[in-house]
Amino acid sequence: MGADLPGHLTETHKTENNTVWAGKVKRLELSGCAVDMLPKLRLHDENTVEELVPRTGYLEHLTETLKTESKSIWVGKVRVLKLEGIVLRAFPKLRLHGENVMEVLELNTDRPEDFAEILKEENNSIWVGRVNRLRLEDNAVGILPKLIIREENVMEWIELLTGSYEEISDILRTENNSLWIGKVRRLFLFYHAVGILPKLRFHEENVFEEFVLNVYDPKGITEILKTENKSIWIGKVRKIEFKGCAEEIKNKLDFTLITPDD
Repeated sequence: MGADLPGHLTETHKTENNTVWAGKVKRLELSGCAVDMLPKLRLHDENTVEELVPRTGYLEHLTETLKTESKSIWVGKVRVLKLEGIVLRAFPKLRLHGENVMEVLELNTDRPEDFAEILKEENNSIWVGRVNRLRLEDNAVGILPKLIIREENVMEWIELLTGSYEEISDILRTENNSLWIGKVRRLFLFYHAVGILPKLRFHEENVFEEFVLNVYDPKGITEILKTENKSIWIGKVRKIEFKGCAEEIKNKLDFTLITPDD
């Protein structure tokens, strides 16, 4: 669904929120000023959206959405949720089903102002349910502490990618081992995102199938180099890769390399 000009949706904007019956929807792709219809839609309580992808590059396309309260826009169960750029500002407004199981959650923005309001949210306050694949890019990596990750959750894949220190500065000020990640099969940290590794806390029974650190700027590992050897607990790993200058922090990690059959 798309609309080029806000005037195309003037009548819809006059309606009350949660009154435009949409029922059961498999794929919800909103573009342009149609993104601002999201608060107006009323989805079936047991609806499962296979993919929710709102897209716009203009703040005025989110006027009505950003007026709403946090967790006020019911989207129910969502399999794939992708928010990029300005649309990321709507993330705290969404309310997901209590038993949601998300296959893919991708959040990405290169502008700090797109997640400034999210940073005001309490840590562990944004419910996403169980997530299989999580990808946070650039400034969106800073949202990680805000997500509620269930203790019993097992993620197939986490990919964190950020190109500057500033994008993760808030996380770097947190205590080590303070961000609960739980069980993860594959973890990929790229560039400055490697620097948040000491902040992550994994389940004591976790076994990594693949663990990759990729950083070529020495500034990305400055703080880790100050830590004691074997002070960053990783646990059991079947495959581990250190790319670029990440090799320099290998001795800071406490891990056990196991064979594929173990």
